[in-house]
Amino acid sequence: MERTTGIMLLKRLNNGVERGILIAGTLLFAVFVAVVFLQVVSRNYLRISMLWIQEVALFCFIWSVFLGGSVAVRQRQHYIVEIFPDRFVRVNQILNLFADVCLFGLVYILLPVGIQFAQLGMNRYSRVLQLPQALFFAAFPVAGACILLFGIEIVLDDIRSLRNRRAAE
Repeated sequence: MERTTGIMLLKRLNNGVERGILIAGTLLFAVFVAVVFLQVVSRNYLRISMLWIQEVALFCFIWSVFLGGSVAVRQRQHYIVEIFPDRFVRVNQILNLFADVCLFGLVYILLPVGIQFAQLGMNRYSRVLQLPQALFFAAFPVAGACILLFGIEIVLDDIRSLRNRRAAE
């Protein structure tokens, strides 16, 4: 009973995190598209070069890609392991569990290494906007933390799926 309550709390937490990520990612992507459009118009039609646009576009692109990637992991759209046909249900479930556990290797890189990378960026500034590059690099550990939360939920779902399959046999 406690395990079910813990899983439900994790799912509820992850639903909120995913919703926040989708909102932030959508806004960042919209800003990205808008500033790139502005850059095209300003360079080609107004003959004006706006240097700040590149940094804003890069910031929005990095954050939207990493946040979107973490949501794709939760929705099981980021990677798919398909080696055996669908009729090999148990083998495919075991392979899914293996792939999802391997996901924690990515988390190991994104979280601690991403934190170190962001800390290094505290003393480096972007050329035009003079923002700490840590703001750019913080996307790595944030995405790592989200993937960790989502990965725990996914692995627990995989284990429950395997147990339910075993009980049905």
